[in-house]
Parts: sequence; C-alpha cells; structure tokens
Amino acid sequence: MKDLISRWSATHGVSVPDSSMEAAAAHSFKSSLNSIASLSSSVNDLRLPIEFSNLSCGSPDAGLVSVAKTPNDFDVVSGESNDSIHKIQSGVSIQDMDLNLLTGFSSLSWESECILVGNISNFFKHNDQACSWMSSEDFVLTMVRFLNDARDFNDLNAQILGCLSLSTVLQKCRSNLPDLNDDAFALLVSFLGTEVSKEALAVLKVLSCHQYCQQKIAASGALTPILEMLVTQNAELHGPAIKILRNLSENSRIVSLITPSEFIPKLIPFLEDTALASDTLIILKNLCFTEDAMTSITKTDGCISLVVKLLDSDSREDQEHAVALLLSLCSQCIQHCRLAMDEGIIIDLFNISVNGNSKGKATAMELLTLLRGEFNNNEESSVADVDISRGYTIDLTQQKSSSKEPGFIKKLFSKQCRA
Repeated sequence: MKDLISRWSATHGVSVPDSSMEAAAAHSFKSSLNSIASLSSSVNDLRLPIEFSNLSCGSPDAGLVSVAKTPNDFDVVSGESNDSIHKIQSGVSIQDMDLNLLTGFSSLSWESECILVGNISNFFKHNDQACSWMSSEDFVLTMVRFLNDARDFNDLNAQILGCLSLSTVLQKCRSNLPDLNDDAFALLVSFLGTEVSKEALAVLKVLSCHQYCQQKIAASGALTPILEMLVTQNAELHGPAIKILRNLSENSRIVSLITPSEFIPKLIPFLEDTALASDTLIILKNLCFTEDAMTSITKTDGCISLVVKLLDSDSREDQEHAVALLLSLCSQCIQHCRLAMDEGIIIDLFNISVNGNSKGKATAMELLTLLRGEFNNNEESSVADVDISRGYTIDLTQQKSSSKEPGFIKKLFSKQCRA
C-alpha cells in the first residue's frame, strides 16, 4: 500500500505525510481483491452503517433481489466489475480516489447502484474531509436521480437508502450545497406522508437551513404535508417538522403563505414539550409580524397561559424566547399588555431580569418598562422612573397567584427605596 501511494504521489507531485489518520482511512476502505471480476469478493471488508444492512432493492426487470444480508456478507450479482465500484472499494488511499468516481453510474445494474449509493453514504459519514476531496455536486445530483428511479420502481428500501445517503452528504457538505432544481424538491415532497417521511424530513431539515433553499421548499408545496406532520400519531416526525418550520419561519415571504388560524392551534401542544418548546416559541414570535397571527396567538385557547408558564421554566433559553414572544405581542397592542398582566407575569419577569441569561435579562427589563408605562397610563398616575436594578426590594418567594390580587401590581410598580 505504501509503495502504491508513493508511486502515485511521485507521479503527480504530491507530498503525502505519514499520518495515522490517513492510514486508518485507507484501512477502512481496504477490501479483498482476489477476484476483480466478482463484486461479491470486492466488498467483503466494507463497514457499512447498520441501517444499510438487510436491504433489498427491486430491479425493474427481475423484482426484488437481496442485496445485503449482513455488513460483511453481500449477495451481489457476480461478474460485474464496474470501474466506479472498484475504485471506491479498492484499497487505495482516500486522496487517490478519482474525483469522477460516479462516471458510468447509470450503466450499473439496479442492485449495484444500491450498493454504490450505500458505500458513498458510508464514505461521507466517516470522513469529515470528504467534501474537500470530492465534488459534492456530482454525488448529490446522482443520488437525486437514484431517488427518482427508486420512486419509479416503487422500491421502498431504495427510497430509504437514497434519502439517508442524501442527508448524510448534505450534512457533511452543508457549507457548499449544490443548486438543486425544482424537480428535486418536488421529489422530496412526494415522499412526505409515505413510509419514507422520516428520511425525507431529514433531507428537508438540512436544506431548510439555507436561505436560498427555503423559498424552493415552500414553492414545492411542502408546507401543507409538513403541517400535517404536527398532528400525526408518529412522534418521530414531530421534531424534524418543527425544526423545518422554525427555519422557514425566518423567511417573512414564507410566513405570509401560512394561515395563522389553522397553523397556530397545531403548535400549542409543543409548548409543553421540553425538547421542542424553544423552537415553537421562536416560530410563534416569527409569526408576530402580521396582525392576523398576533390575534390568533392571543385568541387560541391556552396559548398565552402556556407561554407565561414557560417564564418559570428551568431552561434559560425557554425563558428568553417566552419573554421575547410576549414583548412582540405587548409592544403592538395595549390589549395584549393587559392580557399578559392578567396572567400574572410580573414576578417571573423580575426573576428573569435578575437570574436569566443575558438576552433574557435585557428583554425582561424592556417588557417590565413597557408594562409599567401601560400600568401608569391606565391608572392615570405619575409614578417616577425607577432603577429596577437598585430600586426594587421584591420578595420573589411570594406565590405567583398574588400578582393577580387587587393592588398587587400597583405596589410592585411603586418606588420601594428612596434616596
């Protein structure tokens, strides 16, 4: 192996350092080449991820053919020795692999395409520098074509394999994603609502992080099936659906396509999910630039009370986003201020202004100032400005219910310490 690397390096004028990482990478791709003519013998030492075990990919001509029994026991059509498969399975170093690895991919049998797609996924999954060594565009576009064929052949296992491989490559190359056309997004959306929903959502979640992909996702008609994921009984779909909606909600043009009265009630249950509460709060806040959305938030049963409950969360991040949402609502409408104060938020706001994270403290102080001004105007009083950081002596151990008692807010907003 060293001689092979040395000869190649000398020919191409490349200096290859003696690195243990390179030796390990080369070893992971080393396989038996006793018979180059037989693919089954050339993949014996591959270490595919467990999700690619026990795959069976359907041939359009021959029905279902078992492709993988165990990670090291392949049942492959023998006699086919395509150069692309040989290169990715042979014992050459990673840097020595041909950048045009996928040349002739379409000429392979369907079973061999499935194997090569799985090997590509394995390659990217276990090599952080894969995108710097190879062209991600070639791999992504090839896997999109593979997915399209898998759908046409109605091959469920190949669809799952293709989505897993595509999401792996996209995650590794997220800083240099190729420009996918509208047909590619439509293809991914066609998998939503099927047995491949989870894997398709994983791909869309990566793509939704990129601004130039967000509009294409919305234009592909993905919003409707993704919103439907929120009410499905399959809890595995809730997380990725919420993550995608959070990313898409950062685009005001996409938010304008959503009907708040239909969308917001579906989000409410996730305010009680500790893993998804922060993302849900961010989505609600991003919706607040439209009057219809703010009205829906305040009028949806349980929404404001659950947001206020999160002010007392153990998570500083949840507190921060809850205060930010309430500030967005209260800064737009006096009635929203009164609604928030009726929920008894004052004590929690003071607590966050002292003990929250940096953003939470600043936002809580801003909301307290806003509410104090509203209270003073409502009471038609002329209470002097107060330095909250020095001027209030409040017993935060009081029960929150006392904040709703008559006169409590007036006492709270009164000057406690005099110079």
